[in-house]
Amino acid sequence: MHHEIFKVESTFQILMQKKKEILSVFFSSFLAYFLALILKLIFNTSRPFVDLPSVYTLFPETGYTFPSGHAATFAALAFAIFFIHKKAGYVFMFFTLIIGLARIVAGVHFPMDILGGFILGALVAYFIKNI
Repeated sequence: MHHEIFKVESTFQILMQKKKEILSVFFSSFLAYFLALILKLIFNTSRPFVDLPSVYTLFPETGYTFPSGHAATFAALAFAIFFIHKKAGYVFMFFTLIIGLARIVAGVHFPMDILGGFILGALVAYFIKNI
C-alpha cells in the first residue's frame, strides 16, 4: 500500500516538473485552433464539395475551409511535442499527415487548406516554444 502512494506522489512530481512542457503542448493546440477559426472568417473559402460538383463528401461539413482547423490543431500538437521529444514528435507528425490526407480524401478540404493548417500549427508551436 505504501508503495502505491509513493508511485502516485512520484507521478504527480513528474507532472509538476513537466508542467511547462505539458502546458505548451495544450496551449499550442488550442491557440492554433482558435487562430484557424479567425482566419476562416477572413478568407471565406468554400469547401471542395461546394465548388466542384464532381466531389462528394464522406460526411457533412459546414463553414469555411481555409485553413483546416484539424490540420492546424494537430500540427501544433505534433510540433510542440517534437520540440520536447523528437521521436514522439515524428510519430505525431506522421499521424497529423494522415489526418490531413484523410480530410482531403473525404472531400472536405483542398490540399492548400491542409498545408495552410500545417504551417499555422507549426508557427504557433514555434512561437509558444520561444515565449
